[in-house]
Amino acid sequence: MKSKLLKLLVMALKTSLYGVVLLTVFFSGINAREINAQKIESVQNVALNVKLIDAKLSDAFRAIESQTSFKFAYERDDINSEVRINFSKKSASVADLLMEISKTANLKFRQVNDLINVNIRDEEKHEEVIEVIIQGITITGKITSMEDKDGLPGVNVIVKGTNLGTVTDVQGNYSLVVPGENAILVFSSIGYIQEEVLVGQKSIIDLMLAPDVTQLDEIVVVGYGTMRKSDLTGAIVSVGSDELQKTISSTFDQALQGKAAGVQVMVNSGQPGAASTIRVRGTNSIMGNNEPLYVIDGIQLSGQNEAVLNNAGNVWNASAKVSPLSTINPADIESIEILKDASAAAIYGNRGANGVVLITTKKGSKNESKIDYSVSVGIKRIANKVDVMGLQDYANLNNEQSILHGATPRPEFADPSSLTGGTDWQEELFQSGLITTHNLSFSGGKEKLTYFISGKYTDDSGPVMNT
Repeated sequence: MKSKLLKLLVMALKTSLYGVVLLTVFFSGINAREINAQKIESVQNVALNVKLIDAKLSDAFRAIESQTSFKFAYERDDINSEVRINFSKKSASVADLLMEISKTANLKFRQVNDLINVNIRDEEKHEEVIEVIIQGITITGKITSMEDKDGLPGVNVIVKGTNLGTVTDVQGNYSLVVPGENAILVFSSIGYIQEEVLVGQKSIIDLMLAPDVTQLDEIVVVGYGTMRKSDLTGAIVSVGSDELQKTISSTFDQALQGKAAGVQVMVNSGQPGAASTIRVRGTNSIMGNNEPLYVIDGIQLSGQNEAVLNNAGNVWNASAKVSPLSTINPADIESIEILKDASAAAIYGNRGANGVVLITTKKGSKNESKIDYSVSVGIKRIANKVDVMGLQDYANLNNEQSILHGATPRPEFADPSSLTGGTDWQEELFQSGLITTHNLSFSGGKEKLTYFISGKYTDDSGPVMNT
């Protein structure tokens, strides 16, 4: 009895061991397939060594499938069983054989990755014989921090040179479809060094990002003093003077457009030098004030009223709020910090409920006198003009309208082809505006006194005549 139980136990252990080995081999194969991305090539690049003599179409397709990874999909009714294929070439490509089949059987082919669709070709439409569509490769992975090996959320993963990209989730995982194995992935996150990785034949790309110590040690103004970026817990956007100088603009608030994430800058008027409206935390009130609080070198300012006059000299809009930034010379600003979250209210009270814009202006250096002069020139043009009718087009339209309504066409439009000339009023109204800005500053100081004196002259003609 005991010997029988022992034999059964040994047999069960052997069976379990075989199962474990098989599962290990099975899952190892799965992991191996996931690590390397399948390389998909065009039919023009896949070599073929086949000899067909009086072969059926189905046999020709099977010959290609046996030597390559391609599979054919077609309707049996579209395939003429009477057609015979003769093909004999050494080191030919799959495309060469498909072209020969197309000539004989009047077919067209559409490659989508490894699948080749076969359809009847319409010779009158001059359709392409072979169409190749290589779909992207799906790349997955996890981004972790080199410090604690935890997943990093919010990391930007972008295909270099394109607008294709994604963001890692709360665990640091991502998934992205790339055009091909030559694509380069760019991994970037605030406070970490940017990395670039070539996709190659990989389908899983895990990466550890190292902290950017120099960026985290950068000093920013936070209203009650200065802090390092690594110690910040609130939402703060910093814009330096170098970024502002890259844009040619007559006012500082217009130069701020597109420089600060989440900050909306809207131009109130097309008049040259017109002020803009800035929204840091969106529009919180329909009738109330949505302007942020401006703090320039410690002095608190808010949006000021601007009386806009019409052509008759009457007040047209006396309640328009404009930004004090429109009166500041962009060349005089050293840095700007924008407090976007609710922590601004803890410093400035309810005046900071709509966000706070902190501006630090340039100052003179001790025991160093300096004179700076700069000039910038820009051109303003209308991006798109309205497509309007010419004189002949208008005459033809007028004649058609008269006929449709049963009326007699106007005599002056009897022969539209004879009408020439006319005035392009858009050409008369618009021009290539020129904006020129001159900046001159004097700075210096001694042990107990520093000074910075500056002036700006701007000539902004605008893209509209007489503006």
